[in-house]
Amino acid sequence: NGNTATCVATITVVEGTALPAGWSNANIGNAQGSAIYKPCTSNGQFTLTSKGFSNNPDLQHSAWRSLCGNGSITTRVESVSNGGWAGIEVRENATPGSRKVALKTQLTNFVRRVFRMVANAQPQSQQFPAPAHSWLRITRTGNNFAMYVSPNGTDWQLAASTTLALPNCVQIGLFAESVNANT
Repeated sequence: NGNTATCVATITVVEGTALPAGWSNANIGNAQGSAIYKPCTSNGQFTLTSKGFSNNPDLQHSAWRSLCGNGSITTRVESVSNGGWAGIEVRENATPGSRKVALKTQLTNFVRRVFRMVANAQPQSQQFPAPAHSWLRITRTGNNFAMYVSPNGTDWQLAASTTLALPNCVQIGLFAESVNANT
């Protein structure tokens, strides 16, 4: 009938910090940490904290989702404070001592890969040069795991690979660990 109307509205969006659907987080070992997610940043941003000395091979705060079958995780580590470590991992479960593969950085000239092939055994760790490599990726194909590093998220270099028999469904995600009991 030719009637029109207009309206001016102010909408306020309050950004939450809850993890995305399907993601969980927990302290592993005696770590004290947290995980938050900021969906409004480019591609979303996770921030993890962990307090406790990482001389224990499973003292960290993790955020993960379930992966059944093949898949991968890729992340860019933007900052690490107080000499801690940040990285990605595929692990059997959140129990300290579970079998896992991990790739971590302190954003120095080195990246470290970690494998635990037997539950509750000491992990095998190796540090290798990777200056300015803040991008990390782990790809799972069956029981084969390939780990990659990149300075820019485009040019990838194989950092390590291993075969580890894990259940079909595992936890894949991010972690932070401290090197100081107080920070």
